[in-house]
Amino acid sequence: MRPFPPEKEEDFAPFFPEEILARGLAYAKEGRVKRVFRVGERLLGEVQGSEPRPYRVEVGPGLVGSCTCPYPFFPCKHAAALLYAYLERRPEDLRPRLEALSPEEAKGLLLRLSGLPEVAFLLKEALFPEEAFAEGVRRLRQAFRLGGGEEEAKGLLLRLPQAGEREVGR
Repeated sequence: MRPFPPEKEEDFAPFFPEEILARGLAYAKEGRVKRVFRVGERLLGEVQGSEPRPYRVEVGPGLVGSCTCPYPFFPCKHAAALLYAYLERRPEDLRPRLEALSPEEAKGLLLRLSGLPEVAFLLKEALFPEEAFAEGVRRLRQAFRLGGGEEEAKGLLLRLPQAGEREVGR
């Protein structure tokens, strides 16, 4: 893989199936990429697909990443669209701005962001991983009783390293 984030199409195009790349380019040209962010060597964004809510996409070095779309493989057309949009927009890297914040500014920013439900949930998981893991176990048990549980199990596995091994034994 070439430099990341990419500097030109040739840095990522050879690693995509031709059809997926073409569809991603079409999505980018149609303006379906709603947001593009750069945080260090990762690109994050939202791409409008066939569902009402845009898909969330993350792409990092080696084209490792994720997308909330139902396509079973990665990278998908939404990842390709995000890469094309990045080349067009070249958003500023957020990491240096965050690193430049004083402790007081960082605390103020976190407190303001904690008012957003989505951010508050993430902060809760980061600050109290054991509680988040235990809640995940409760949701998983409930989902299995109701005949599901696959998505809950995936989410729980993502939290496992943060929660620590002592929680696994419960």
